[in-house]
Amino acid sequence: RNFARLNGEWCESHGLRFTGHFNEHAWPRPTGTPSTMAAQRWMQTPGLDLLGFQFKPGPLADAALWIFTVKEAASIAAQCGRGEVLSESCGGAGYDYGPARMKPLEDFLLALGVNRLAPHLSHQTLAGARKYDWPQTISDHSPWLDAYAVQALHTGRVAAALSEGTSGARTLVLNPTTTGWIHYRPEAYLPAGKAPADPLDALQRGYPAFLTALYGAQVDFDLGDECVLAELGSADGTALRVGERLYDTVVVPAGMENMLATTAGLLAKFLDAGGTVMCAGDAPRLLDGRPAECALAAHPNWLATGAGTVDAVRTKHPPLLSSPDGTPLPADLLWAHRTTAEGAVVFLANPTRGKLTAHVACEGASVEERDTRTGETRGVAGVAIGGGKVSVAVELAPGEHVLWRVSRSAS
Repeated sequence: RNFARLNGEWCESHGLRFTGHFNEHAWPRPTGTPSTMAAQRWMQTPGLDLLGFQFKPGPLADAALWIFTVKEAASIAAQCGRGEVLSESCGGAGYDYGPARMKPLEDFLLALGVNRLAPHLSHQTLAGARKYDWPQTISDHSPWLDAYAVQALHTGRVAAALSEGTSGARTLVLNPTTTGWIHYRPEAYLPAGKAPADPLDALQRGYPAFLTALYGAQVDFDLGDECVLAELGSADGTALRVGERLYDTVVVPAGMENMLATTAGLLAKFLDAGGTVMCAGDAPRLLDGRPAECALAAHPNWLATGAGTVDAVRTKHPPLLSSPDGTPLPADLLWAHRTTAEGAVVFLANPTRGKLTAHVACEGASVEERDTRTGETRGVAGVAIGGGKVSVAVELAPGEHVLWRVSRSAS
């Protein structure tokens, strides 16, 4: 109310876009930003930051916290009808950092929903303290600057393609943010030398890991913030509406001990209308921070799916991308699927240090590949067509990618 909303409303009234990033990486501890999504809700261009030293090529499980961070911004943008998601990228990685190491990080951002990048940063001078201040610099002080256009054109072309259409997420995963509010204790509250285990450590590890498992199984999902749900949520037939998005499945993650009364009331209407709620752990035991039995758990449409939640969601909503037999693609494959009027835009990338191979299938009758270095479009070799789907064998070396345009017509 006092910062994000005032700035957002002022920018709206003056034809400007409020953007930037909050101190989002301390979740679920409310010391920086109590609820990043609730603040981003007032941005015309929801934003975040991913620094060069925070992301290293490797298994996506190592980047689980950043998957959560990017998904928050992309979800609130979709729910509020914002066409842009912006991220500062690659800052503070050192003078040995260049385009080859920027690419996996920026491919990661693009695949997860960012479509505007603010590469960090360009020094006007390296004199004095400047040369120590958050290098690298994207300027003529860097020996690789004459090759930087290759990376810039790549990200620009991918971002433009992934700005088309919609992500079409059918599942809403609730953020257990208010559970963090309840369990947080400042260090000053703890007895000296006898600090107990922080209950938020398990939540900080477990929830992003669960989201990474969903993404690694090619499940299309958005995140739901309870403060946003209280304002923009409603039962819409058998769907749950959040702003401009409709979901027919809601997931209550493991570790969500508290639920706001507004969320419980909304889910009750959703369940009564025929919606499905899958609970990946114990039902919440607190309502607005006070002990209360979760009456929702007795509803026939409340499914205690537990450790099988990822498979349960995949069964209800077969992924838009999968192997020809419907099994998941490699868990470390970066992917994005945007449904368009003609068919789809598909982006695949390898953020690891090893080769990734996959046989990728999606609905369509033909597929073309765009070369993001040159902008040229060409056919794809070895495409199999049948049953309303196209399938392609893909082999990606570390840092490689493909960008496809899939059409429903056989042209």
